[in-house]
Amino acid sequence: MYKLLTLISTLLFLASTLHAQPDTVRSDELPALNEGYRNSSITYFQRANSYSQMKDSAKAGKYLLMVDPYYLLWEWRNTERPDSFMTKWNLSREIAEEVIRKYDSARTAEKPAYYTEFERMAEEDQVVRKRLTRCADTFTCRKIRELMRHTDTLHARYLYDFVRANGWPSIADGSMYATTLAIHDHSTHSFYMSYLKKAVMNGQADMNALMLINHYVKSHVSHKQMLEEIRTKRNIRFDVSELLLESMPKSLPRIQKAFSDACEQKFKFYYIFETPREQIFSDWHDIHHSKGGMHIMEKFQKELQLYCKKKIFDPHVWYHSWIPESKTGLYMVIVYD
Repeated sequence: MYKLLTLISTLLFLASTLHAQPDTVRSDELPALNEGYRNSSITYFQRANSYSQMKDSAKAGKYLLMVDPYYLLWEWRNTERPDSFMTKWNLSREIAEEVIRKYDSARTAEKPAYYTEFERMAEEDQVVRKRLTRCADTFTCRKIRELMRHTDTLHARYLYDFVRANGWPSIADGSMYATTLAIHDHSTHSFYMSYLKKAVMNGQADMNALMLINHYVKSHVSHKQMLEEIRTKRNIRFDVSELLLESMPKSLPRIQKAFSDACEQKFKFYYIFETPREQIFSDWHDIHHSKGGMHIMEKFQKELQLYCKKKIFDPHVWYHSWIPESKTGLYMVIVYD
């Protein structure tokens, strides 16, 4: 199963430039988005799983039969043995057999070339990123990151051309695989927003993925804009260089207080990595991701999320910007609007 957190494990690494007035999720759109998501295969699957765990086989079966079998293909990784998954569910024999029949019918059906390509690209996307999280030395990490840039570029071009010509694909046309690609296509996030919103409203895309991309579009700025905000707006700078050594910074209590004090206000925060060469920054990012377990940045953000969840959208989502300086250090800058 493709987990959303797996998709964003290395999602927000380097800054990208957004459109001047990006399309984002508006408050008046939320009712329709939530309604579409409630009536989607994604939610039906979650409900079926919950009822199965509660040993309510009737309701579990009811909702599982409402799930688009192409969504099950995504959840169960296109396995030829769906019964290996079904044995974990609390279902009647009749319902289990019907679900497997629908699943096998979808799996063996002739699919459009773009569905197969979305599936292949999504698999490649995850394989390359998994390799990057396991590289053991800087040489290997650099080679894998170079490969990731290449594959991401090809994936982004294919997805952009498809969406521009056809709109967002339905679940049966590969929506879930396409979403994997869109999450990593930072420079085109604003373009995808209107298509994704419509797809979520129609129950054909993941609301969580939409809100993740929405968060990126709303909060991310170009490197130039970030520097201009720091130069012209009131800000506080905290040295968090201890994170580079896998330790919590001494400034943590002061940062927590700053988040708590300003949570209801408008502010942004940036991580700035200062070092003589950008490659030093890239190497640190990749080597620390490859150590396994929770990244030190995620641990740090969990400590901050307690004080302002509005600003720490998800501990796994974080940004770095590199600035050339003679000495190496990591800093958090809180900028008040």
